[in-house]
Amino acid sequence: MVQRRSARFVLNRYHNRSSVGDMLETLGWQSLEERRKLAKLRMTYKIKHQLVGIPCDAYYTTVTRTTRSSHAGSFLRPIATTDYYRYSFFPHSTVLWGSLSDAIIASPSLDSFTTAVKCSLCSKSLQHVVVSKVVATLCSSYF
Repeated sequence: MVQRRSARFVLNRYHNRSSVGDMLETLGWQSLEERRKLAKLRMTYKIKHQLVGIPCDAYYTTVTRTTRSSHAGSFLRPIATTDYYRYSFFPHSTVLWGSLSDAIIASPSLDSFTTAVKCSLCSKSLQHVVVSKVVATLCSSYF
């Protein structure tokens, strides 16, 4: 909501027919959701590689065996019975970390990790945009 209002302000387009999605695309702004994901993943990388003073072993448990849905660098997801805890930093960051590929997790530096994650998030959002446009096209031609 804040980002959408900011885009209208920056471009000085307040008409109700102006597409805020197009404005955000024109400005090249990353969505706030993607920025939060990137921040969580960067912090998890820093914790795992001991770049901050937070002990990794105290908050994350490494997976001992891999499955189809996990890789060698995955963490066990803590059991969360409430949404309040489930979406807090450590449980949610384990889910995000587990969704990354081995190549991204094996990045040698924080900068290369950040670049790889940005590319991954960008490609996922582009896939979502393409799929939603295809669905909209199919629906408009169907009805």
